[in-house]
Amino acid sequence: MLLTNIYHYIELNGRVSLLNLTRHFHLKESAIKPMLEFWVRKGKLTAINLPVSACVTNKVCADCHECDPSALQFYQLND
Repeated sequence: MLLTNIYHYIELNGRVSLLNLTRHFHLKESAIKPMLEFWVRKGKLTAINLPVSACVTNKVCADCHECDPSALQFYQLND
């Protein structure tokens, strides 16, 4: 059930950071990453890793997370 909840959350919110997912579902990164990787392997999600420079130049985060690596790792649905 949690596996599908994660998928539906991304479906509703578009591109979502790993940090956002861990906060929303109250899970550690080590618990949620295998579930995200499941959807990536199935071809349902794409993982996007932004370089640290993207944080400063593009302001991709709604809130500043001081370039926490999980704030720069995003997941989105495949088209």
